[in-house]
Amino acid sequence: MDVKKFCMSLLAVCTMLGFLAAPGTYTVKLKAGDQEFSEKLEVRKDSSSAGTMADIREQVKLQVELRDEINLCSDMINQLEWMRKQLYDLKDLLAPGKSAAETITAINEFDRKLQSVEYELFQKTIAEGDTKSFRDPQKIYFKLAVLAGDLLSSVDFAPNKQQREVFAMLKDRLASQKTRFDELLKTDLPAFNKRLADKNIPGIIVPEVK
Repeated sequence: MDVKKFCMSLLAVCTMLGFLAAPGTYTVKLKAGDQEFSEKLEVRKDSSSAGTMADIREQVKLQVELRDEINLCSDMINQLEWMRKQLYDLKDLLAPGKSAAETITAINEFDRKLQSVEYELFQKTIAEGDTKSFRDPQKIYFKLAVLAGDLLSSVDFAPNKQQREVFAMLKDRLASQKTRFDELLKTDLPAFNKRLADKNIPGIIVPEVK
């Protein structure tokens, strides 16, 4: 195996899937079974580009920060979706009748609280199970993704004022929803699970973020 050629090909694939690395020297590692290979690679600045090294570093810095915010947003969406899935499964398991009415009411109330956060992160779909059509304006996740695409189109140049302002605004909005979500996990979820436990019903689990 020509490790250097393989690592260079791997780097090329990675750049197509995300933002470009700033010029510099990097170590690319490959592990296969018990074997591990590494190779030094140099990323050079395009000599025809008018962007400066300082511009490129600023561009990459904001892209890394933006990636972290997108990951935070998607992690919350995934956790909310899995928690709500548990609620729907629980409703399906409950036998119909007066004995289940109180629990179903509690489930619906808690689900609305989860929805109130999720729908600020990601727009509602038109119909149940429809993942392609939306009925609400773009929400935080999609706006972060659009900003990421806009930044990729201005490679080698520092982010402009408008891009920085939009990022700061979206970061603040996401932080606000993260605070709401954390409060739900700290206060509402334990209270809800206690109501379930009083009826000998297993509680809702918060999925781990990997």
